[in-house]
Formats: sequence, structure tokens, C-alpha cells
Amino acid sequence: MAVTRQAAVVIIIGLPCLLSACTSDPDPYVSEPVAYGFEAHLEEAIALNKERGPIYGDMTGGASLALSEMLISSERIALFVAVDLDARARPFWAEGIPVVAADFVSMEGVAEVDEPPTWTGGWSASVAIELADVLAGLAGTDAGDFEAICADADEVLIQLDQLEAEHAVHLAMTRHVVESSAFAALHAMDYAERSDGRTEDLSRDLIGAQLQILQWGVAQAFDQRAAALHAMGVGILINDFPHIPFAEEYGSH
Repeated sequence: MAVTRQAAVVIIIGLPCLLSACTSDPDPYVSEPVAYGFEAHLEEAIALNKERGPIYGDMTGGASLALSEMLISSERIALFVAVDLDARARPFWAEGIPVVAADFVSMEGVAEVDEPPTWTGGWSASVAIELADVLAGLAGTDAGDFEAICADADEVLIQLDQLEAEHAVHLAMTRHVVESSAFAALHAMDYAERSDGRTEDLSRDLIGAQLQILQWGVAQAFDQRAAALHAMGVGILINDFPHIPFAEEYGSH
């Protein structure tokens, strides 16, 4: 049942016309998490983006408002999946296995809202084509092959660095999703060992939901929309994601 809900969420997120029609009141779908997990992460992200949306709007003469609303709306929709995954994770939390709970990084420490972007180049067909090539392997990797996810993501992140520098364009949303899925995969191997494999399905579903965001081109679409705003000197998306220490943890293994 959880996998079906995940697929449905990604489909909805991938349709901008539906995103723009989302209700502005997520309260009926929010419950109080007992540990920092997917739901708490989304609640923090929603609060941050609601605070920063008007600021970016002022900085861009209103040009960024549609992107901010799409971002917030997608996060509200994803709460359905987050509640389910956190609920499945709670029995493991009681055993001291922080699956899901330790797979997300707090929004504390994100960059200041007025931090300017490094790159201000425009989006192009070349960027889109090369980005698709870079992501093809990872997007098609079995979500349950945790070692392969980590290895593929590590290579993708190197290529994203090169792509950004070559085209002077930021790929912040794509990078965030790649790092987040890889972070969960890296931890999943430890969880599986500690639980005699009982956490594997849960980790697979979490990672699979994140990989679907790449498969459907959702992250890439956000980066495309953001590029025009970066050209205006506004760091939307770039400043709004926390650092995920996948590379540091993976390199230490």
C-alpha cells in the first residue's frame, strides 16, 4: 500500500497544473512526530519556504512566487507519504534503530535568504540533455540495491559539479534529491544489519520514492524554473536546502 501512495504522490508532484491548485491548508494531514523523521523534515521545509517565499518575491518583483508555491505544495502533498513511512519506522525507533529518523537533515544551518548564487547562467537544451544522461544510471538503479545507489550517486555528484561549472547553472534541487536518496541508502545497510533485514523494505520504499522524483523529471523541472531567478541574483533553492553529509560519510566507509 505504501508503494502505491508513493507513486501517486510523485505523479501529482510531476503535474504543475495540479500543484498550482493545491489547498493552502495542510493542517488536516499533519500529526505530531515522536522523532525527527520525514514528516518533521517536511514541516520544517514548509515553514522555511512559507517564510522565504514573500522575501524572494520582493527580490524578484514577484517572478519567484509561482516556484515557491509549487515547492510548498509539493511538500504538503508529500506529507501523505511521510506520515506512512514514519509510522512504519516507529517500531524500529523503539528498538534503537533510527531508520527514516536519521535519514533526513534538519533545516537548521541553511544559507541566509540573501546569499547570492554562484552561477547565473541560463537554462538550455544542452543542460537538459546532459543532465538526463548524468542521471539515467542512478534513476534506473534498483532502490533495494543500497550499495549500487551509493556508488552511482557518488559518481553523479561529481558529474553535477562538472555540469554546473561548465554551464554556469545551479542544479540545487537535483543535487538535494540525489544526496538524500544516497544518504538513506548508506544508512540502510547498517539498519539492515542491526535488524536482521527487517528494515530493508522500509528503506527501499523511502529511497524508491526519492528516485521517482528524478525519474519523473520533477527535480530537474524545479532547477529549470529556478535558473531564471538565479540570473537575477536570487539564490532560491540554493539557499533553502541543508547540507547532507553523504559524501563525507560515504568516503569514511
